[in-house]
Amino acid sequence: MIASADVVEALRELRAAATEPPPSSADADDVIEAGAAMMAQRAKPFQKLQRALAKQPQGRLEDQESRALVESLRETDQRWGAALERARSVVGDRAGALRRMKQMKGGGYGKR
Repeated sequence: MIASADVVEALRELRAAATEPPPSSADADDVIEAGAAMMAQRAKPFQKLQRALAKQPQGRLEDQESRALVESLRETDQRWGAALERARSVVGDRAGALRRMKQMKGGGYGKR
């Protein structure tokens, strides 16, 4: 089945809103902020895509352009997933270091 023009247009808009993640050298806070901004940019095109797909029977995208757009989105989302996972790890490390510092000073979580 060939995707409807509405589906293709929504996929194009969604792809245009899908920015690349910051480089791996970026600060975790910057990665998280950029991720939130990208998700906000993608909200309206994603809603438009959901509406367009709801009108299309079977919801299958077999035309070449739609498949290419979906694959491009999938690849970008995988890069974002990796960047956000790195940021999550760094934030976790920071939280752990902060807990250890508080414990060393005699305050915080380890004090009884």
